[in-house]
Amino acid sequence: VNFTYTPFAVNQTVDVFLENWYTGLLGRSSEPVGKAFWKAAFMNAATASDFASVAIGFCNSATGYSDGGDADAAMLAGMSNARFVQALYNAFLGRNGDTQGVQFWADNASNAGRNVMVANFLTHGEFALTSALVRGNG
Repeated sequence: VNFTYTPFAVNQTVDVFLENWYTGLLGRSSEPVGKAFWKAAFMNAATASDFASVAIGFCNSATGYSDGGDADAAMLAGMSNARFVQALYNAFLGRNGDTQGVQFWADNASNAGRNVMVANFLTHGEFALTSALVRGNG
């Protein structure tokens, strides 16, 4: 699978980037407490691995710091792997996934589980570069 970088984050602020996590993955706006928590975590990230850890934490605890509560968890659990992967592309890369990329990651989720797939997806170079660009914008 060929992955290419699209300069989605060149002029984005951290607030806009994080709002995209909420709308892209959860289909709703952020709430102040949750967004403040994830912004602090993101701004304290120092390496590509740290950025990925913050985003993985967001995926794994979508109900932990949100007013959406169990509704977020139920919505994510009800998505097919392909829809979930498309949501990851939208949330974290700001674009739709190409057909081959979505299929690759959906197969990865089917074979290894979503947690492993999310970790692999978010430690891929495109997310690391996007995160670094956004953090540099403040």
